[in-house]
Amino acid sequence: MNVLITADIHLGIYSDFNYKNNSRLDQFEKLADRLIELGKENNCEECWILGDFLRVPNCGSRVEHRLKLFIKSLCLNFKEVKYILGQHDLNAKSNNYDIYDTIVSVPDFSNFVYMDKRIFLPKDSNHIFAFMNWRPDQDLSWLPYDKVDVLLGHYTKSSLFGQDIDETRFDLMIHGDIHNDQVLGKFVSVGNPIQHDFSSQSEGTCVLLNTDTLEWKHIKVDPDHSRFLRLYYTDNPNLEGFTDELSYYFYKPKLVKSVEVTEVDFGWDDINDLIDQVVKSKNLESVHNEIITNGFDSVSIDFNIKLISLDIKGYRSVTDFHIDFKDRDRIVLLGSNGSGKSSILHALKAVFEQNKYAQYEKSDLCDEQLIQLKFIYQNQLVEITKGDQIKLVVDGETKEFNSQRDFNNNLIDQFPFINYLDIFFINAGSSNLSNQLDSERRIELISRFYRLDNLQTWSDLAFNRYQEELEKINGIRDDYNKLVGVIEHITNRLNELTEIDIDKKSELEDKLQGYLDLRIKYDNYHDWKLKYDSICSRKSEVESSLSRNKAKLVINPEEVNARLEEVRTQSIKLRELLKSSTERANRFKELNKLLDKLAKEGAEINKKLDQLRSSTCPECGASLSESKQNELVTKYEDQLVNMRTNWTSISEQLAEYTKEEKSNRYFITLLNNIENRIKDNKDEEMLLSNKVNSYSIAVSEVDNLTERLQSITKELSELESNKPEEIKLPLNLNDLEIEVRSELTKISDKERELKSKDENQAKLDELESNINSITEVAERYLNYSKLMGTSGEVIEQLLKLLCTKFSTNEIKYEVNSGVFRGKRFVELNTYFKVRKKWRLYETCSDGQKQLCDLDFLNKLFSSNIGFLVLDEYFRHLDDINYPKCMELLNEMNVNTILISTHDPNITTYTKRVLLQLDELGRTIYSIQ
Repeated sequence: MNVLITADIHLGIYSDFNYKNNSRLDQFEKLADRLIELGKENNCEECWILGDFLRVPNCGSRVEHRLKLFIKSLCLNFKEVKYILGQHDLNAKSNNYDIYDTIVSVPDFSNFVYMDKRIFLPKDSNHIFAFMNWRPDQDLSWLPYDKVDVLLGHYTKSSLFGQDIDETRFDLMIHGDIHNDQVLGKFVSVGNPIQHDFSSQSEGTCVLLNTDTLEWKHIKVDPDHSRFLRLYYTDNPNLEGFTDELSYYFYKPKLVKSVEVTEVDFGWDDINDLIDQVVKSKNLESVHNEIITNGFDSVSIDFNIKLISLDIKGYRSVTDFHIDFKDRDRIVLLGSNGSGKSSILHALKAVFEQNKYAQYEKSDLCDEQLIQLKFIYQNQLVEITKGDQIKLVVDGETKEFNSQRDFNNNLIDQFPFINYLDIFFINAGSSNLSNQLDSERRIELISRFYRLDNLQTWSDLAFNRYQEELEKINGIRDDYNKLVGVIEHITNRLNELTEIDIDKKSELEDKLQGYLDLRIKYDNYHDWKLKYDSICSRKSEVESSLSRNKAKLVINPEEVNARLEEVRTQSIKLRELLKSSTERANRFKELNKLLDKLAKEGAEINKKLDQLRSSTCPECGASLSESKQNELVTKYEDQLVNMRTNWTSISEQLAEYTKEEKSNRYFITLLNNIENRIKDNKDEEMLLSNKVNSYSIAVSEVDNLTERLQSITKELSELESNKPEEIKLPLNLNDLEIEVRSELTKISDKERELKSKDENQAKLDELESNINSITEVAERYLNYSKLMGTSGEVIEQLLKLLCTKFSTNEIKYEVNSGVFRGKRFVELNTYFKVRKKWRLYETCSDGQKQLCDLDFLNKLFSSNIGFLVLDEYFRHLDDINYPKCMELLNEMNVNTILISTHDPNITTYTKRVLLQLDELGRTIYSIQ
């Protein structure tokens, strides 16, 4: 039998890299169709799914419905769909869980079979297959065989590390969890069927297995790339985005690392190697494996929005403003103070942020307030409207919201770059960006913009695990403290029992036993006496019953039985006589009825003959012809002849009856007499039977009672021979027992307290061991969290590589690290070259700082960024550094830059917006 094996489906709503709304969610319906198609192409009777149906266990109703449809499609097209669960399917991440910890088990299809810890023996195959869910501990002790041919599981395995498993229990393991089609010895990874993110293989695979021969092979799900989305890295920022509906290029810049004086390319696979090396050097492979296996990859934020147009009405002095944007626009807003430059930029920012003061910024010069921004984001045309009305339109579809709060929250969810508005709106008060972006914030931004998000995600997950372990410790510590209190209480109780001599226990027990022996002897005599009296009473009852039954043995059973047989014989004869007499009486009655009938019919025929002789029809009274008359006369005379013959036959039969029998009540009297005789015989038969039965019962009872009397007599004789000694108890026996028992109770209390102290001390030692063990685990999570955090060694090494790339002949970036007041720190420092000497950023002039800040932003924006707003930012620049800043602005990977300034000589722009106020205080503008 051929089976199709798949795993790591990871069904979910993927908000990133959607060519159109829900296009990635829609892929899973196509995936079900493709798996069915592959099954038919390869003659597969069954489909086996090795875990991770879902991306997250709590997936929401939309995904739950898709999951049901996905499973239903497979069940309708395969003879059977066997499945196990992966960690992404489960709410519980322990070794002990049940089917209720997942939504996957809800679809109720008869051929959708849960296989956790189950054996499968295919028909006409000599091979054994075993299935097991993902668990932290891959324990195979449940297997009923020493070894199986194939183990099907969800198992974490890589070339660097893997979960412990007893490899002697199977010859081949086919498993899910690893998102590639690796083969490591006897471990075969199925691979993901479609690409989820950059940590999964781009070309999806399944496994085709023959259960008879155990031959297997990987098969590609989408070999011609005509069905499912694939993600690619590119080091060209201009290529980022969709090239077609199924191909998305994701920009990640090349890094360089210095080897002495030579610069070499440093790819992102090398970063993964670097992470693995640092993790391994810290002996944290198991934690790293757990975090990347059970955690979820962070979603990289797409900052590449393309502004289309901005409309503003009734915002401060701006009553009517419209501008269209093009790619690589560098727009300068020129005008005097108060002409509306900042109002336009603030209005643009207000589109994205929650501004509780918006109502106070409504213009007195216009009846309505409207700010409308159109832009393209992830291949969708978006229109956001704020002011007197709020509205969100995506690809022509207006979204509905219950409240303004829901509207604002949805904006942040759908457009996560909003959380980073402070990077895109830089005002005049930010001449020193480091006041706004300290070292920790800049490191965080580098991680975000250089797509190193997983590091912080892993750090956060590990820290959460660390806190979970601390909570466990706190829970155990509560038990620990309670046990300490219990032991203190036991110690105090033992101090109260110091005078109690445990060694006297044996003496006191012997004394108490003596008292108990007296009671036993007393009780034995009284028990014997009760039993003796009871037997005597039973003997008397048996003797009386025996006398009554002997009195019943006064008849002659032979005579009674002989008379009984005689009566029974008579009864038989009488019943036979009754039957024959009844039959004769009924026949006599029937013959007389026949004669009466013949007489009546003969009279009617004679009457008809008389009418015929007068030539009249006896039926209708009409005149008859002679021939017809003769015909009818002949007919009726023939009938009379037949009747006379029947009359003669019946008369002959009646002649057989006697004169007495022909009397009116003869047969009635005869039958009554016979029935009375039968009844009398029956009564006599019953009386005689009762006598016989009573005699038989009495004989049996006499035998039984005689035997019982003999047994009781024997039992009574034996009881009399074993008569115990008659004992009288001392009058103060109760007091003596109470005194001894009191002493023994105190001794037992002391023994119990001593035992309890030992037991609780053992529990206390165990809890202390658990606390130490969990503390060690917690510290490993904490160390891993620190390792991956913004001040960890991993980010330090990566930052050093980036600094090599960032640094120029004029501006240099360096990473410093160390420990301050017991806490590790990583700092990203900037240096500006002044006369062949490097000056630390903090010691530079304002203009030099601004140049450094813009250089940092230029390096930070590694991929295309939607827009950058600089509001009166260049006031501190001199004639030397101003052109350099303008050059940086031209180089930046920013689609649209908006600059407000008073400098009419600015040369870096593609459009100029000239602003001024009219006589009513309204902003009027022209775009050049």
